[in-house]
Amino acid sequence: MRRPREPWTRSRPRPRLRFSPTAWAKLLFLRDRGPTEVGGFGIAPADDLLYVQDIHVVRQTCTTVFVFFEDSAVAEFFDDQIDAGRRPEQFGRLWIHTHPGESAQPSHVDEETFQRVFGHCDWGVMFILAREGQTYCRLRFRAGPGGAFEIPVQVDFHGNFTGSNFQAWTHEYETTVRQAPFGLAGGGPWGLPSPRLSQLERISRLTIFSTPSNWKGGPISMSDRYERQRDMVPQDRLAGLTATVIGVGAIGRQIALQLADVGVPRLQLIDFDRVETTNITTQGYYQVDIGQLKVAATRRAVEAIDPAIVVETCADRFRPKQSVGDALFCAVDSISARASIWRAVEHRCRCRTDGRMLGETIRVLCAADGVGREHYASTLFLQSEAQAGRCTSRSTIYASAIAAGLMVHQFTLWLRDLPIDGDTTIDLLAGEWAATSTDSHGSSHGVGSASAFSPNSPTQGNGWEHVKS
Repeated sequence: MRRPREPWTRSRPRPRLRFSPTAWAKLLFLRDRGPTEVGGFGIAPADDLLYVQDIHVVRQTCTTVFVFFEDSAVAEFFDDQIDAGRRPEQFGRLWIHTHPGESAQPSHVDEETFQRVFGHCDWGVMFILAREGQTYCRLRFRAGPGGAFEIPVQVDFHGNFTGSNFQAWTHEYETTVRQAPFGLAGGGPWGLPSPRLSQLERISRLTIFSTPSNWKGGPISMSDRYERQRDMVPQDRLAGLTATVIGVGAIGRQIALQLADVGVPRLQLIDFDRVETTNITTQGYYQVDIGQLKVAATRRAVEAIDPAIVVETCADRFRPKQSVGDALFCAVDSISARASIWRAVEHRCRCRTDGRMLGETIRVLCAADGVGREHYASTLFLQSEAQAGRCTSRSTIYASAIAAGLMVHQFTLWLRDLPIDGDTTIDLLAGEWAATSTDSHGSSHGVGSASAFSPNSPTQGNGWEHVKS
């Protein structure tokens, strides 16, 4: 007795990413041209969207760890492609980048970027080419229930090979790829977001970056990073919290980075200023940040620490009607601006910390949940009583980091429901420290060597001012 024949069905061929010989030769050239990662977009014909005819490299800042695409360059590329008659799926769905190491496996930040940038597109492809020839390619789609799977890669040698154009490729590389030192934590020539970005919001706000490509460990769990601070920084209290930093100069930038390190999930950065040359040594910015908005450069630094952090930026002065988070860190230029902010947010934020600095002398004030408000208000003297001169002429990065650390420390005391220090003053040069704690009734108690600072010290009384923070 014969076995019934099973019905024959024709299987659909599995999709694969194909490169033209010219595009593949160019990608190999870009991978080997320098020691850093390089990223770009694949360009495909309208009738074969998984066939890479060419690779376009936009202006970017690269290290062996990160690739930062310039927002305006991405917008210009999109505009040029649309003007050339191409549709977005022909030039904005294939994300191609190289790894300078031997591993082509995507890092956890590659995964975050792919989800954030292409998650709202109908489909997208992430392709990685490593130094030793290893490749990785994944196709994700939103149709139906959505999904993602790895697809094979091949070079289609049946197509025409127009030959290598090393001169043109070298020119494109040298005019678009800017190498930065290893360990770059943020920045890049971002500038103001172009108005055209709103039309291409899903992809033109790309922040393409990755962790070291030669990482051979297992999946990185972001929760593991908090293991050593768990007893001092309660993650459950941070879960629903937003922190606002007003002024991201010397002290403010350091505050933002430290808040990202301790695990604050949402940050709001407010500052109208741009990065100047002197800010590199005194405020921790990078040379590639010069001329860019401080809030934009700091946002990139925060996202490099943890891309899951939601960062809201406001490139303007603080306005009284502006919303703020539960915790507010004030790091502004003048005493008058500080007083104006206090009047606007006194009853709208639960924990307020203020950092002031002059040279190597630091003062940190804190008021939380009604505690310390009366004392803080007493420190808001008239601007006319402030010390004359440009206070920003005297500052150092180490003093700024210490001031920021003290402010974040007061924030963590508040998170743990411990008594805060309402007024702390440190003279690094003299090695002196004075602190005043404030109890739940608003009473002040001296702690440490309060007598170490004379009444005529520039850190005491109404003659004291701080640097831009």
